[in-house]
Amino acid sequence: LITLDPSLAIFNNSNIEPKIPWGIEANGSLIWLGYGEAEGFAVTLWGTERQAIQVVFNVEPGPARLDQQRTTEFILQNKAGVQKARQQFDRATQLTFVGELQPGPNDFQLIVLDEPTVLKQPNGDTRPLLVLLRHITIKPLAASP
Repeated sequence: LITLDPSLAIFNNSNIEPKIPWGIEANGSLIWLGYGEAEGFAVTLWGTERQAIQVVFNVEPGPARLDQQRTTEFILQNKAGVQKARQQFDRATQLTFVGELQPGPNDFQLIVLDEPTVLKQPNGDTRPLLVLLRHITIKPLAASP
C-alpha cells in the first residue's frame, strides 16, 4: 500500500503502520477513507534530515455520495510546523502533494472534507466510503534540470 523511495532521509525502523479507521482490504492493497480526520489516513515517518518530498496518492471517488466530486486535505506536521494543501478530483487520479521532511517525527494525514450523502450501500455497508485509496508513494522531490 505504501512505497517509500530508498533515498528518503528516514530511519530504517520508521513506523510505517498506517492509522486507518477500517483496516486494509483486498489482501493489503486498498483502504477506504470516510469523512474528516477520524476516518482519514495517517502515518508517521521518522526523518534523519531535512528533505523536500513528494507524496502521491492513487485515489478514486467512492459510493458514499451521489456526485463524484471529492475534496481532500493533505496535512504534514513536524518540527517546522504544519503544512496543508487541498485538492479536488472527480475520477480515478493521482493526487500529488509537496512538503518538507524534518529530522524527527513527520506526521502525514489525508482527510476527506466532503460529508457522505449515501449512508448505506446496497450490500448493507454503513461506512461512509468517500474515497478509495489504492496506493501511496513517498519520494524525494526531484530537482529541476
